[in-house]
Amino acid sequence: MSIVFRLVAGGIIAILGPSFFVVTIAGPLGSVAARLVLAGLLHKGVSVLLVAALPGMFYTALTAWPLTRLMDRVKKQIKGGTFFGESGI
Repeated sequence: MSIVFRLVAGGIIAILGPSFFVVTIAGPLGSVAARLVLAGLLHKGVSVLLVAALPGMFYTALTAWPLTRLMDRVKKQIKGGTFFGESGI
């Protein structure tokens, strides 16, 4: 199911761009899609799987934007030639 999550969340960001709103909702929407596929494969109720995933979806929505910004800064540092070996860290 992780591939479903990655395809949906990554696809949303790839199509709509990495804005605050898109990054915040892409993870939970990917999780909902993965749970829908899982429910179909297991022939179980979707609501039970979604309720169990709510804490993780909430956490993902809260942390996705700050982590995106952090990774952006790291990427810029690496592209700028500041590697860990050169910086003395």
